[in-house]
Amino acid sequence: IAGCADKKRVIEIDAAFGGDNNGYEGIINEADFTEAVVEKLSALLTEDGHFDVLLTHEAGTSATVAQRVEKIQADKPDFVLSIHATGTPDASKSGQVVYADIPTAETHDESLKIAQNIADAFTSDTWTPQVHYLYYTPFDDDSYQISEVGSDDTTDYKLETWDMMEQCDVPVVISNQIYVTNQSDIDTWANDAG
Repeated sequence: IAGCADKKRVIEIDAAFGGDNNGYEGIINEADFTEAVVEKLSALLTEDGHFDVLLTHEAGTSATVAQRVEKIQADKPDFVLSIHATGTPDASKSGQVVYADIPTAETHDESLKIAQNIADAFTSDTWTPQVHYLYYTPFDDDSYQISEVGSDDTTDYKLETWDMMEQCDVPVVISNQIYVTNQSDIDTWANDAG
């Protein structure tokens, strides 16, 4: 992050789901996975000594996007990392996608840099995370289509993206870590070593 070389970086970590809201349900629940990741990551970053770690909400609780954004805006972190998982009826679908703020956002450059660093940190011979932008195409008040494009596509689609990204004044990165419907993803990442 620009201008942060001599001070601790303040990172706010968000478990996308928790409490009574399980998120995607599959072999495991998204909430259980994301809360475990946030707990481990918070401890590792705190031990590292280069970060002050804040949470958008405590483990075992849920918070709406509006509540989480309100806390982020009050906390004024250097950046936000929101941990998600996903699921699909196709149990063979696997992988990690890291989302950066869209190219038209003021926070795009920093968000993209962080997203790419996260993807690079996870890249191995068997795991290749992608960095994407996500857009919503509304059909009416209650339905929309989600589109993803690679981080090399800087077209201004004039569409909305994740609410958290649109509503926060700081760089936000959303990491869709695993598919909770894929046994291999779970075996690899939903444990202490992962």
